[in-house]
Amino acid sequence: MRAGESWAYRERPNKVGTAVQRAEIIKTGTEAGNKALVRVEVNGRMRAEQWVPRSRLIALWEQAEGLVEAEEQVSAALEATETPDGLSREAVGVTLATAPITLGMRIGTGERE
Repeated sequence: MRAGESWAYRERPNKVGTAVQRAEIIKTGTEAGNKALVRVEVNGRMRAEQWVPRSRLIALWEQAEGLVEAEEQVSAALEATETPDGLSREAVGVTLATAPITLGMRIGTGERE
């Protein structure tokens, strides 16, 4: 993570499938701990600079679309396997959570787009 790079920012990084916004890295530094000084784009306009936890910067901006698509595929797989007892859904969730997911790779096919 370097000054000048654009990253995908998510206010709640663990809320998979929610929208991401472009954030421009201004500065990373130790004086703010594990944070980065960024400008986040909202509705096409850059907001004021703010320090945010690096965990909210989830991928390089160029990779954001692939990340969101992969999250949507995982979510669809979980929904498709939902059963009243929840066992199938839990099994898929554990499998997908422990399997390495590479951006740009279609889940379940092993083929690159």
